[in-house]
Amino acid sequence: MKDERLYLVQMIERAERISEYTEGGREHFLRDGKTQDAVLRNFEIMGPDSPPYTPAGKRVSTQAAERTISLAAVV
Repeated sequence: MKDERLYLVQMIERAERISEYTEGGREHFLRDGKTQDAVLRNFEIMGPDSPPYTPAGKRVSTQAAERTISLAAVV
């Protein structure tokens, strides 16, 4: 089993990529199929990277989830 921190680092990296890819806003996202593919692929990869649920991991992963949800609002 991977260390929880590694899962979280990978999730944060994916969230940062999504943030970078969506800097152009909603209209850019909707017009550019490559950006859509990149964003959706990073969301897909984040799913399996979710850490196992432990009290410490749950607290940190909740913060990561909130950040991801705020990024998804752009989409």
